[in-house]
Amino acid sequence: MAAGTAVAVAIWAAGLGQWGSDLMHSAADAAAMAEHRLFAERYERLSPGDHWHAMSRALWGAVELAGESADDIAASVGAAAARTSAAGTSDGTEPYAPASVVTAISVASGGTDPVTAVGSLVGLGGDTDTMGAIAGAIWGAKGFVEWPWPVPNRDLLIEVGERLASRRFDVGGLPDLYALEIGLGSGV
Repeated sequence: MAAGTAVAVAIWAAGLGQWGSDLMHSAADAAAMAEHRLFAERYERLSPGDHWHAMSRALWGAVELAGESADDIAASVGAAAARTSAAGTSDGTEPYAPASVVTAISVASGGTDPVTAVGSLVGLGGDTDTMGAIAGAIWGAKGFVEWPWPVPNRDLLIEVGERLASRRFDVGGLPDLYALEIGLGSGV
């Protein structure tokens, strides 16, 4: 819940023109509010050992990382996330929100360019689909509208995006996306 809130607010903040540490602060503050609400509603089911504010603390700890290299961000975020991870280790890219989500928001908020941000996150390995999607969404909200290479099914993706933005959730008249994906993968 806190990670989803942080991502949504990071995207919103980018759309408002926030960047770098301002965007990171907005995401961290939103995560803290979500954590407070979550724990207020479920307090009796939590044990004292639970890391109640792992997401917001991870984001606040990463505020000064915006603009650093993706490798450095992942290492720093990973070291911090290891303290709250059930595994006791972290490299900043595994599917643990205080690791991969914080790494993605930090890299995206650094202000390089969307291709570099997404490419560097995917190059880190780990939870690449989550990290790349978060960075792409943040850059999309900032106003980036065109990738520098052809995107398969571009018109279809635009139509789906326009329907979602206008709160039209039907799929009438759209092709089966899974069939298209399978067709792309086979070279058809």
